[in-house]
Amino acid sequence: RSGTFGGVSAAELSVPEKARKEYEKAYRRLGKKDLAGAVAHLEKSVRLAPRFVPAWNVLGTLAYQSGEFARAESRFREALKHDPEYYPALVNLGGALLSQNRIPESLETNLAAARKRPDDALAHAQLGLSYYFLKRPEEAARHLERAIELDPAHFSFPQLPLADIYLQGKDTVSAARVLRQFLSLHPDSAQAPAVRKQLEVLGILNRD
Repeated sequence: RSGTFGGVSAAELSVPEKARKEYEKAYRRLGKKDLAGAVAHLEKSVRLAPRFVPAWNVLGTLAYQSGEFARAESRFREALKHDPEYYPALVNLGGALLSQNRIPESLETNLAAARKRPDDALAHAQLGLSYYFLKRPEEAARHLERAIELDPAHFSFPQLPLADIYLQGKDTVSAARVLRQFLSLHPDSAQAPAVRKQLEVLGILNRD
């Protein structure tokens, strides 16, 4: 997710010191892998300062990481309500909508994110996925390729849907190229065995 901590918004100018201290305590709890403790401090922070936009964004991020996508969405929207220009919450909202299979809504949000930050790999990866699920392969491929150009090792694994698009178009050479790139960058990922098998089936695992 984007912008877990840091970033200054206009809505923060009135944030009291007590709320900031709770935010800092949450950061320390996360450093100790204490998710519940971090959430408790963040919730106290936004009770003290309802316009504390980064705190809402982190609450959304933690909910997302826990698989609570609807709760994540509501917290990202709360951040954007107080500061519509706060980019981390915008791009994270796009991811939350994707994870809830609300693809048309995700397309609109991810388009807005990519326009606002054209050099952000996350925005392009999510936008590519939105187009992919809407069965618009040319647009999907363009944005997934851009995500890889910006960050080949991106955690969203843009190579995987891109390879599928290439295979649908019978372009096995390009599919093999991005699958081999994926393996070189993520050899121990959960997806790696299936990718190796896919390359073996194609008969191109060791082809230069």
